[in-house]
Amino acid sequence: MKKAMLILLSIISLNCIFMLTIKAEGSALKLIISADTQFSQTNSELIQQKIKDLSTNLNLTPEQQLKTNAIGINSAKKLNIYKVQFIEEKNKLITMRKNGAPIKQIQSQIKLVQSLKSRLNLTRKKNMKEFEAILTQEQQTYFSQFKVDLQQIKEKETHFNREQQEVQNRDESLKSLENSN
Repeated sequence: MKKAMLILLSIISLNCIFMLTIKAEGSALKLIISADTQFSQTNSELIQQKIKDLSTNLNLTPEQQLKTNAIGINSAKKLNIYKVQFIEEKNKLITMRKNGAPIKQIQSQIKLVQSLKSRLNLTRKKNMKEFEAILTQEQQTYFSQFKVDLQQIKEKETHFNREQQEVQNRDESLKSLENSN
């Protein structure tokens, strides 16, 4: 019963957030790009500024703006459904790990979570292509540069200062274990 209530509350809260986002921000580009979920809070202001610049520099016609709004709302609806599924399955995975579930169950849950994440990413890409289809050649060039900029920001986020670790092969690992005894 608690689990069902938790799921219901999470779905309701995500839908409320979705509706507030549409009303508060009013930017279909933000919904199409869905940068709010792809990037950390650290780069949030930078991303918002880049989207604002994109919106200004694309100079969309009124017809393109209508199509963009429709794509943005449709995009947000699709992504919202997948996000709810992703969150539910990720929470199951966390619970399984905490409760010491068998490794095979954890591995299959990891595959499911990865599959849902891939589905989210594919949906984002499909939405972006749908948006690109309504752009002129000049607008597409500017949008392509915008995507490159986003990708660079994303790469910087994922490749933060990690220490390079030397990977030992099996024989070296066994020798180091023998020497430690």
